[in-house]
Amino acid sequence: MGPNLSAAPDKKDVLTRYEKAIEVAESLYLYEEDILKVLPRIRLASSALMHDNLDRAAQVLDDVERDLKILKTNQPRRFMERKKIEWLETYVDIFQKIAILGFLGFLFVKWPLYNRMLQKNRITSAGRGYLILLTSGLSVMFSFLDLSRYGESGWAFFDLQVVLITVGGLLGGIVTGLLTAAISGSFRLLLGTDFSIYLWMMIAIGIISGFFSSQVKDYQNLGGVGLLAGLCAGLIHALTAYIPLKDLIPQWYFVFALIFLSALEGLGTFAFVSVISGVLRDQHRREVERDLLETRLLFLQAQMRPHFLFNALNTISAICGREHANAARELVVKLADFLRRTLQRKESMVSMQEELDYIDDYLDIEKVRFGDRLTVIKEVKLDPQGGSAKVPILILQPLVENAVRHGIGRKSGMGHIWIRVLQTKDKIKLEVEDDGEGMSRETVEKMLQGNGGSSSDGLGIAVRNIHQRLLKLYGAGLSYESVLGKGTKVSIHILTEARLADA
Repeated sequence: MGPNLSAAPDKKDVLTRYEKAIEVAESLYLYEEDILKVLPRIRLASSALMHDNLDRAAQVLDDVERDLKILKTNQPRRFMERKKIEWLETYVDIFQKIAILGFLGFLFVKWPLYNRMLQKNRITSAGRGYLILLTSGLSVMFSFLDLSRYGESGWAFFDLQVVLITVGGLLGGIVTGLLTAAISGSFRLLLGTDFSIYLWMMIAIGIISGFFSSQVKDYQNLGGVGLLAGLCAGLIHALTAYIPLKDLIPQWYFVFALIFLSALEGLGTFAFVSVISGVLRDQHRREVERDLLETRLLFLQAQMRPHFLFNALNTISAICGREHANAARELVVKLADFLRRTLQRKESMVSMQEELDYIDDYLDIEKVRFGDRLTVIKEVKLDPQGGSAKVPILILQPLVENAVRHGIGRKSGMGHIWIRVLQTKDKIKLEVEDDGEGMSRETVEKMLQGNGGSSSDGLGIAVRNIHQRLLKLYGAGLSYESVLGKGTKVSIHILTEARLADA
């Protein structure tokens, strides 16, 4: 009895299995690692068939069918994984475009030409012309950089050109929106990537967004109008894109596409204009704070001059009565210099040396008035850089005046005032100290916080003004050390290399 040999495979059966394997492989979404396993084996089976090696072809097809069966079983899970990756890529792309639009809005509002116009809530004719060139130019550039849309389809998600046309119409009006749309749409039509209906869609968006510009009363509040304009533009885009496909896609997907695309382009427009509004509001806040501080400075100057002027004039009068003409003349010159510095200073920052010179003029007058009762000891350690460092104007003189009036002036006998200006690597430390009557902690707190105290005689007003200005500029105000019956010391620390806001 001969050996039990298996029957040779039928060529027709092997060819049928081969064709079936190719059909299944093409129907499955194969990852690269799967392709490396399956496709080489299919090619190996094909080579075996060409050489009529049916046994070899059948063996290879056994492995191919086994692998395809495993892949077919795992296909739903892999399909979902692939979908998650695709949506993640979509979200990243959306975030990228919103970030680009926000950055463009920031650059736009920081452009001095437009910053001035936006603050005045009026875009001039020249500004509209530049806006047309800017928005249409960016549209063309984004097309070249392949940033205009998501994906390869002409009707794909989130078209930056639509957002830029909307922004142009919203900021510049109907003509600006219309011309921006015409330039951008003509360029797209010239490339041959879209139907001509896309040009008319852009023109419609430009006109409608221009209508929204009439609702803009203040560019500091563009967010709501910008969002509404963007939603309308996105809806026009979505209807134009998906109505031709309505019968080819499920109804739920059609509704989802309209809502999703409208929301995306509305959000993109909102990102652009909300950055503009935010920057403008911040600038306005800074201007209000600066004006407030300047008003307080002028008020301090006006409050400081009368009582000092009266005292100085009384002193000059007394000297004249004693027939000391030369001393009276010198005192008048000092008083004139002092008042000239006070009246002519409108800026909020001066050099450290100028502030010290201002103190010297003031003290020369007070020394004549108090005579031997007042001793001033100055310790100034500044290099040339420290002497030219900018400091807020009138931060020392009121403190020195308070030391004279409320420290030494109320003290019987002699009094001393120490003025120290000490420079370190990155700071200038200013100290004004007296050995007068001193103050309680409660009085100091009330004075700094503005809760009553001695504001009636100018002490509280002047000190609070200085304290608030220093807090605004450096984050730290006046530091007081005072003991009743022994005296008061007030300190200021100034950062020499700080980038100061306008005081």
